[in-house]
Amino acid sequence: MPRGLRIPRDPRLPGKIGHEIRELRCRQCLTQDQLGEKTGFVGGPAIAAYEQGRTCPSVEALIAIAGALGVGVADLLP
Repeated sequence: MPRGLRIPRDPRLPGKIGHEIRELRCRQCLTQDQLGEKTGFVGGPAIAAYEQGRTCPSVEALIAIAGALGVGVADLLP
């Protein structure tokens, strides 16, 4: 990326991703801990933090969560 080029960041992005994770998790009747266990990558507290918009999951975490929910990563993005 050229020096000085800035990619705008939406401060609402963590909350939007978290909302998608929560919606998909609830549709499958999973608790946060159960989803965390299914990912084999993150725990229930991390899932809670993502859903509450306190933090944004890493690319690796998004891939693991998407796989555990049986969806593509794009389905987690707003």
